[in-house]
Amino acid sequence: MSTRWSNLPSFRKLKMNSQLFWFQLNNAEMFKCRSRIPGGIVLPPFPHLYHYGVINVTIRRIALLSTCLLLARPAWAQEPPAAEPAAQEQPAAEAPAEAPAAEEKPAEEKPAEEKPAEEKPAEEKSAEEKPAEEKPAEEKPAEEKPAEEKPAEEKPAEEKPAEEKPAEEKPAEEKAPVDPGTTKGEVVLEGLNNPCGLAFQPETATLFIADSGNHKVVKLVDGKAVDAITDFPGDVYGKGPMVNIGPLGLLFLDKNTLVVGGGGLPDGEELLRVYSLPEDGSAIKADAMSASFPLAATDELKGEGNFYAMAATGDGIYVTCNGDDTKGWVSKATVSGNTVSGYERYLATKEATEVDAPVGITISPDGYLVVGQMGEINVPGDSLITFYDAASKEMLLNVKTGLHDIAAVVYSKRGQMYVLDYAWADSTQGGLFQVLEDTSSDTGVRTKKITALDKPTAMVFDASGNLFVTVIGVAADGNSQGQLIKIPASAGL
Repeated sequence: MSTRWSNLPSFRKLKMNSQLFWFQLNNAEMFKCRSRIPGGIVLPPFPHLYHYGVINVTIRRIALLSTCLLLARPAWAQEPPAAEPAAQEQPAAEAPAEAPAAEEKPAEEKPAEEKPAEEKPAEEKSAEEKPAEEKPAEEKPAEEKPAEEKPAEEKPAEEKPAEEKPAEEKPAEEKAPVDPGTTKGEVVLEGLNNPCGLAFQPETATLFIADSGNHKVVKLVDGKAVDAITDFPGDVYGKGPMVNIGPLGLLFLDKNTLVVGGGGLPDGEELLRVYSLPEDGSAIKADAMSASFPLAATDELKGEGNFYAMAATGDGIYVTCNGDDTKGWVSKATVSGNTVSGYERYLATKEATEVDAPVGITISPDGYLVVGQMGEINVPGDSLITFYDAASKEMLLNVKTGLHDIAAVVYSKRGQMYVLDYAWADSTQGGLFQVLEDTSSDTGVRTKKITALDKPTAMVFDASGNLFVTVIGVAADGNSQGQLIKIPASAGL
């Protein structure tokens, strides 16, 4: 591709003032800087003139030809050679003294020729200026690109509704008590009958289960139930749905000291039982107790029974009782090492909350005693969660949950609270729920259903964060097809 002459830097400078060029050319000082080439030709100091192939002419004709070449287009530069022979013949016929006159005529004709030549550069200027004007036109699309990028900036604004979707899901979480939940558990053991209590043995991490309807305590070994304590007395619990029960709550004080809450005897005769398990892991009979404690009736108080669940602090074991419905006692046994003594009625939760039946119990990460108040089994949504100072017995907080029949309370390794809703009246609404703080709620909390469970009774986390839950399942004539269900740590509880 050829280069436009009008774009050459030397042409741009010289065409702006041809008279100045002629003055510089006629100045003798300009020829002090010369270059001599073979053939005796002396060229002026304008490097761009060397490309025109000018040879064997006088210095003045070189200047004249260079002016024509610099002030005209390449197409027009070929015309002077046709008109120049006459001008060139005159110097050949005339004396050298007349040469200046011959030069003056072309010099006078040159302005006439320079006018169109000047007009043509003017056209070239406009031609040059047009691209310069077109460049801003080309830059306008470049300016429009940011305008096209603005919609790209608006896309994050369109993503904001996507961020608002979690806010729309909150109402769905508030409706969690009737939501079937999404987390699924794995059945790890079947063949249980009204299972009720769970506890991991220290050091071995073996899971012990109160197989209440079968009147024994078993342990999970290689996916099978192995007898640990057998032949507990049995009883029938309930006035509506009837449930065969035996041992209920379980709690380990150390590797071989197991505390069992009884449920198979009449109120007042029921025992809080302490067992020393054999080192070889062999099974023992229920009457092989190392210690036992009843809460017998007095002149003013009814006898207690159905020691459903237990939680321990450094100096005591707290036990939920279902004997005297007018008081709703949480009892306490004093502990020193692995020795249990001083069993007594401790907290009258029915008087404090005006709701029946403490059932679930645990110790919060802050050291408070947390009780799940079940309520009446034929009244929906009356279950409470109550916080107590264990030392002073002061009730610190009492929260309505909207759940039906809380049977167990536990904290995960992450400090999250979970409860089991037995839902006596409608077991399809039962399951595992997370209890969350909600300042927008009248009660200050809301519940989120994790998974549906058929009449759940007890639960415990292992050291890895897996949650194990006992369910009664399908029941008939007081017996059930109970199961042990594992919710893996991958569920993120």
